[in-house]
Amino acid sequence: MKSMTGFGKASHYSDEFDIEIQLRSVNNRFLDMKLYLPNELSFLDIQARKMIQEKISRGTLELRVNYRDKRLPNATLDFNKLEMYNRLSQQVASYLEIEYTPDIDKILENNDLIIMENEDLDDTQFSDSFMSVLATALDLHQKMAMQEGESMNAFFRSSITKMLNALLEIEEYFIEHKAEIHDKLKGRVLELFNDHLTEENEKRILLETAIYIDKSDVNEEITRLRNHINKLSMIIEETDSEPIGKTLNFIMQEMHREANTLGSKFSTTSSFGNVLILKEEIDKCKEMVLNVE
Repeated sequence: MKSMTGFGKASHYSDEFDIEIQLRSVNNRFLDMKLYLPNELSFLDIQARKMIQEKISRGTLELRVNYRDKRLPNATLDFNKLEMYNRLSQQVASYLEIEYTPDIDKILENNDLIIMENEDLDDTQFSDSFMSVLATALDLHQKMAMQEGESMNAFFRSSITKMLNALLEIEEYFIEHKAEIHDKLKGRVLELFNDHLTEENEKRILLETAIYIDKSDVNEEITRLRNHINKLSMIIEETDSEPIGKTLNFIMQEMHREANTLGSKFSTTSSFGNVLILKEEIDKCKEMVLNVE
């Protein structure tokens, strides 16, 4: 079992560039990736998304990248503009009738004279370094998600035990309740008819009483609910990392429906507490399932 909540951070520092990557995710019905890459790293977007999709199937994931290029850029001069500035300076000196001495520092203050050319980042070495950092951040993210999953697994196991115990007690109460209702109805009918009850009427009344009790029977709900709980237990004990959140959500919906039906058909002083435990634990599990990938 794996949580959709996770965080991972990794970095790479070298003489040429620094890379820092952060991954953060929360629950979502689908996979929603938000990648915030610097413009110069946009060529890695598709490759990064593909790596993430291999590990994560659901959740809202946010990836942020801090990048610093420490390589010295290639600088060249625009000699046409340099010649223009020099000629204009000579003309000014001639007009003012002063001696012209070129001031190199002043000339180079004109930013448009220097052309900066950064090396292209779209190369195998940089891409490999970036993807390696992303893989490390993703592994840390998944490690945290699995740890969260272990905590959720422990919660589910505890909740399953409570639900099965409550269901067992409800089943025992209902056996007694069924016999008690039958005896009470039969006794009340016989009391009302007194000596006027014919053999034919008695058979009919007993049949109607049996039908009434059968309609309020909750054995089917108990059986289905127990099957769902056992299915839940089997799924959470599986050791593979396949996404199970959607399956668990469906099971919880079925359990919620059966518990409501059981509670409406069989609600006595003796059973109420256990029905309440069932509903509370199912609601807690439903909330927890929302974060299972």
